[in-house]
Amino acid sequence: KPDSTLSALAKRLTESAKDEHEKIAILTRYAQKEINYKAIEFGLRARRPNPAIETLNHRYGDCKDHALLLQQLLAGAGVKSHLTLLNTGFKTKEEMPSLDQFNHMILYVPALGPSGYVDITGKYGDASALPGPYFRTKLLVLDPENPGLMEPPTPPAGSARTESRRTITVDERGDAHVDDSV
Repeated sequence: KPDSTLSALAKRLTESAKDEHEKIAILTRYAQKEINYKAIEFGLRARRPNPAIETLNHRYGDCKDHALLLQQLLAGAGVKSHLTLLNTGFKTKEEMPSLDQFNHMILYVPALGPSGYVDITGKYGDASALPGPYFRTKLLVLDPENPGLMEPPTPPAGSARTESRRTITVDERGDAHVDDSV
């Protein structure tokens, strides 16, 4: 259950939102910009997130802290979401049911559709534009009503293509002008 302070913050931040998608965008941007990422990979904290209110007060946390904070902010705004585990280095092995095979936590937001995964540990850009490793492995969605492994999201069309272009022009004085685009 979200802390009352987080619920009040979520309601204040989203009071002008026109719909659920706008609430999600506002709260995601807020958490992405306000909380610094600090990896915590040892001891009990390697598995257990801090209470979300602590993460907000301290203004830093690891992936678990980020995901839990956003989940509670969304809940405070009436948006359903689920903590989700994945491994960014290798494929999930269904025959090996162990938390040890997961090394990252993000959030699944059903209102965003089947590709509705959000990772606010990346501080620049769209938090729903997931990096390549997320598309290679099954994700463990911690939905209290229906927990289980889910297929990875489908990469956005054209997301696996990179195009680079460099144009060099020389003007009448002999000065070179370079235009790069990626």
